[in-house]
Amino acid sequence: MAVGRRRRRGSLWPRSRRRAQRLCRGGDRRASNVLCANAADSGGGRRRLREGRGAAVRALPRPDPAARRVMRAEAPVLHVYRGGGAEQAGVPDRSRLLDIDGRPVAGLDAEAIASLLRGEEGSVVKLDVAPPGGQRMSFTVRRQIFSPLDVELIPPGSQRVVRIREFVGGLTRPALRATLEFVSGSASVDNTARVIIDLRDAPGGDLYEAFDLAGLFLPPGTLLGTIRGRDGYAMEIHASQGDKYSMPLTLLVGPETASAAEIFAGVLRRHERALLVGQTTYGKCASQTDARLSDGSVLRYTNKEVLFPGGGTCTGTGLTPDLAVGDDELDMLSRLVERAQSFSP
Repeated sequence: MAVGRRRRRGSLWPRSRRRAQRLCRGGDRRASNVLCANAADSGGGRRRLREGRGAAVRALPRPDPAARRVMRAEAPVLHVYRGGGAEQAGVPDRSRLLDIDGRPVAGLDAEAIASLLRGEEGSVVKLDVAPPGGQRMSFTVRRQIFSPLDVELIPPGSQRVVRIREFVGGLTRPALRATLEFVSGSASVDNTARVIIDLRDAPGGDLYEAFDLAGLFLPPGTLLGTIRGRDGYAMEIHASQGDKYSMPLTLLVGPETASAAEIFAGVLRRHERALLVGQTTYGKCASQTDARLSDGSVLRYTNKEVLFPGGGTCTGTGLTPDLAVGDDELDMLSRLVERAQSFSP
């Protein structure tokens, strides 16, 4: 069965990630965070701290292939959201967190780090960090309750860099459209200048929203992909009608680019609508379901697989970028944008 618009919702986030997001965003408002911790297990996943609000997020296991290719440092890496307390204090994005109020974080798990970061709204915490390619720096950050945007415009707007952090059903598509029109200076979008979409911090979300976003850049009726169930049932997804964008695209990707974000990037790449710059992505183009057993354990099984146009999936392999960069460049947005703007395959 072919469809041009989504008929039902679905998510390709690993369940542990979705639970972590709910914990991060739905905690006790009386004890707000500077950052919300989300860490991999001791097996080797790269540790991240995401700015937000609410309860601590415990260390969650992360399956291969991510664990074997994303661990780059012993210190957690900070994702700094636009408009949040960390950005207001000047903390550089993707800095390595070293100390919290003078206490080293080396060896601490995510829950312990989140506990040190939490505090009363309006109180302050001192963070010692090592920016990408820089020396140790100290910042005093005021704790606040904060809800991050799913789509962010990275200043200056003239460089036309947009960051997507999450694919939220019914919300990310209009937010991206509004942002693209804003950077073009009017409702009539400039379809000649390259736009760079940063997916490095996008762990997934709603798969139909990912298809909808890809359809913004492809002619109506274009095959976007096929959702295949365990029972052999297959449903084709096609680009919808409406205004389309034809500007050149470059997508910044990395090990944290996963599931719905990989589908968005993979579809555009299959249709030769976008170049990928960065590092190999997570490798999960499948939907999974958790079934809790009587002994309290959880059985996780794959119930849907997303196939790209022409066949093939990213599950287990990820998407290999057209231009690969090193770890230092991946964390330095200005350098990465420079490489992306000058890259011509």
